[in-house]
Amino acid sequence: MKKLAFAILLVSFLSCGGNNEYSTELPPPPGMEQEEQKPSGNIDDTPTGEIRAKTPGSDWTKTEISEGLVMWSFKGKSPITATNQIIDIVEVDMNLPRYTFHVKFHDPDSVSNIFKSTGAVVATNAGYGPVSVFIKDHGIVKSSIDLTMATDRNEPEYAWCNDGGVYGRADGRATIEHTRKGLTLQEFSQYNLKRTEPNIVTSAPMLIDNFDPVGYKLDPDASTLHKDYISLQNNVNPRTAVAVTDNNHMIFAVVNGRYTNAAGMTIAQLTKLLVEEFNPQYAINMDGGGSSTLCVKGLGDPVNNVVNYPNDNKRFDHYGQRKRRTTFYIMDSGK
Repeated sequence: MKKLAFAILLVSFLSCGGNNEYSTELPPPPGMEQEEQKPSGNIDDTPTGEIRAKTPGSDWTKTEISEGLVMWSFKGKSPITATNQIIDIVEVDMNLPRYTFHVKFHDPDSVSNIFKSTGAVVATNAGYGPVSVFIKDHGIVKSSIDLTMATDRNEPEYAWCNDGGVYGRADGRATIEHTRKGLTLQEFSQYNLKRTEPNIVTSAPMLIDNFDPVGYKLDPDASTLHKDYISLQNNVNPRTAVAVTDNNHMIFAVVNGRYTNAAGMTIAQLTKLLVEEFNPQYAINMDGGGSSTLCVKGLGDPVNNVVNYPNDNKRFDHYGQRKRRTTFYIMDSGK
């Protein structure tokens, strides 16, 4: 019990790692347990007591797309940042069998092209560059993280990109887990190789871990010679995040940025946004900046269904998408 209390105390102070003294000891991955253990994910946790998830207030616009699929939009001066913001968020009730979560690894392409080619109802950008994170697409490992790039720290360069992951199960449900706690980057790579879920993308930083808003505090030791992590996360930028509530709703959030009418957010502000408007149990930051893109069936631009304003073309329209290598998407069987 003393070890457990100490571990819980440590995890409240750290949210993204770049050194060997990262945080708590992680349970062995599936297949390596000394005794049968339940995965650390969240959808298998039967909620007890009152559900803590919530929905945004009257300053948000709600668009019901289909049963269990809702679009939330905010446009105006944000009470969180005191600046103008345009925020697009999709909430999917994953208790409904009709919806399934997927990962796609692909040649450099736009989110909207992947959205169309898969026939998805929702799609958003996912991980950082493919060598920097762990990627598994429908059972095939596409990247196990490049561990060769040295830094001025005692960890490989891409430690700053990996704090946890989104784990998509074979039944189409997903968990978000703070899985790098206590592990070096090499150990984290090996850990994910042992995971049995067919769809995995790791990322950083973790924003919310079992209702703990760890995104409010970032690990200064995560900065490296090649990437000033703290400045990157403390700057105001477009953001993408994925979250899971305690009533098993998935949230795909995109904060627009780099415009006068849509400033963007820091990681701490993004965390606060999710806590105050949705209060998810788990949430993680994904690749942002010019990569942030969200497509929704029947909404947004009539040609590409992009609902936000990607800024890679430096124009306020729906066509500034950056070509990336991984995409999250939701399929709808209509049942």
